[in-house]
Amino acid sequence: TLSYDNPYFTVDGVSRGYSLFYQVSDHDDDDVEDYDLDRIGASVNFGYPITDTQRLSFGVTVKNTGVDLGSNPSLETQAYLDEYGDSFDDVIANIVWTDNDIVGGLLPTGGVSHRVTLDVATPVGDQTYAKIGALSQAYWNLSDDNLWLFHLKGRAGYGFGYGDTDRLPFFENYYAGGVYTVRGFSASSLGPRNTYSDDTETDSIGGNMLVAATAEVIFPMPMVEDHSSVRTSIFLDAGNVFTDYCYSGSTSCEEGFDAGEIRYSVGFNWTWITPIAPLSFNIAKTLNDKEGDDTDVFQFQLGTTF
Repeated sequence: TLSYDNPYFTVDGVSRGYSLFYQVSDHDDDDVEDYDLDRIGASVNFGYPITDTQRLSFGVTVKNTGVDLGSNPSLETQAYLDEYGDSFDDVIANIVWTDNDIVGGLLPTGGVSHRVTLDVATPVGDQTYAKIGALSQAYWNLSDDNLWLFHLKGRAGYGFGYGDTDRLPFFENYYAGGVYTVRGFSASSLGPRNTYSDDTETDSIGGNMLVAATAEVIFPMPMVEDHSSVRTSIFLDAGNVFTDYCYSGSTSCEEGFDAGEIRYSVGFNWTWITPIAPLSFNIAKTLNDKEGDDTDVFQFQLGTTF
């Protein structure tokens, strides 16, 4: 990806950004159906300040997506390509609203943030669908030294087809499980499962609905004097993905949101801000895993913190 952003495009604080990208995604994973995506495109966006903490951004992305199914495609993915093809030229308009007064950088010590996004694949392109997302989080101080904190985080997403596309493309689905949603469950392993013609073991295919939440207590690591780059916490995660469209031949799909299918986990997190990137380790225990769920007690992440 090549990108350029000018935060001072105008004297009033309007920003402008450009991006050129080429992405190759290989979904050859034990828990996710095996298919490959090739994406190439460009985008432009403008951001407008509303207040000191709020911002509204608008953008347009033009991209081509090529889909290559594996040697044993599921009935769901094959049905979508049979109906719509395997190469898509799309024009996507997006709106993003943010309100952020969190302080503390990579290891926040207070504040609240909200982010709402809307992405619409317009009728100008081959597919017509939309995705709405929301993310909120807040930090509260439990001590004067900012070392004891309470953190809440919630995320939701919903996608749907409209016009000539009757459902969200499967390669735009949401996934749950892993360090970004419900730790203790393997990455992207939760939610609806696909169906293979030879009745082999199913894989996760994601869903067009996502709910996820985290509550955690952050506390100082014992025997550490400098806490500016190290953080520990105990957490409770909850979440899953769901679908409101089941392929007619599916044997393991249920439509709609079901609160009884929300998965929960508890655990311990240790994060270190290294000179290269944040490094995070998680030890988690699932509370209500069910038959077919893939669990993972130890998970780590290099990059943006959870």
